[in-house]
Amino acid sequence: MQLALFAVFGLMIGSAVLSGFAGADPQQSPGAGLGAGMIIGVILFYLAYLLVIMAQYGAMTSAASPLQQPTFGDALKDGLRSAPTMLGVIVLLGIGYVIGAMVIGLISAALVAALGSAGGLVVGLAMLAAAIYMFSRLVVLLPVAAVERIGNPITVISRTWSLTAGNVFKIILINIVMIVMVVIVAGLAIAPAMGSFAELNQTIQSGGAPSFAGMGLTFLLMLVAGIIFAIFGAALQAAIHAELAGDSATNLDQTFA
Repeated sequence: MQLALFAVFGLMIGSAVLSGFAGADPQQSPGAGLGAGMIIGVILFYLAYLLVIMAQYGAMTSAASPLQQPTFGDALKDGLRSAPTMLGVIVLLGIGYVIGAMVIGLISAALVAALGSAGGLVVGLAMLAAAIYMFSRLVVLLPVAAVERIGNPITVISRTWSLTAGNVFKIILINIVMIVMVVIVAGLAIAPAMGSFAELNQTIQSGGAPSFAGMGLTFLLMLVAGIIFAIFGAALQAAIHAELAGDSATNLDQTFA
């Protein structure tokens, strides 16, 4: 789906560029006729791309959830169904972020003006703590939308907030342990790629011809690592959600109908 989306986007941008140049005034600078059409096309592409990414992660989360045993088709359907919901969640959280940032900015300015550098340190630590807290409270947004099949973005946020209530410390601890494990595994997995990349960089700086085999190996290892980490992240969210939801997820279709 992503490859098809990029192909359509390439054709769309190519057509827009050709149309812009064809309809441009010869007296104007090249590309002056592109304007709004190009901007709208880019916005639509990123919106579609975001939906595809949300559907991908939703499907992986549905497939990994211990609360169900979906087929490939069922997991894909859950992902596609959850994508618009997650887009709505992102919009709502974005609005909340903007409002919160304005309030925090005013408070931060007052503290820095009153306490100087100490106020900046207090603000930095408070923002870090707030970010960790919010992450822990909202970590299961995607499995709530995909696994529990809730279509209302507001209900998804409220359900997530209720699930994680009283479990912030446990969620933080789980993520710290998992981050340490990922760093260790990633270091072992990416070490060959980093060595190949360092050798490639040294070869280029010395004026030599780069080894395309080495470049291919480096990017292949990085691609595989990225895919594994994406799957791992979806599975971790699904596991945390299952731990928090437990038996309460049995009759969710009736609860949130």
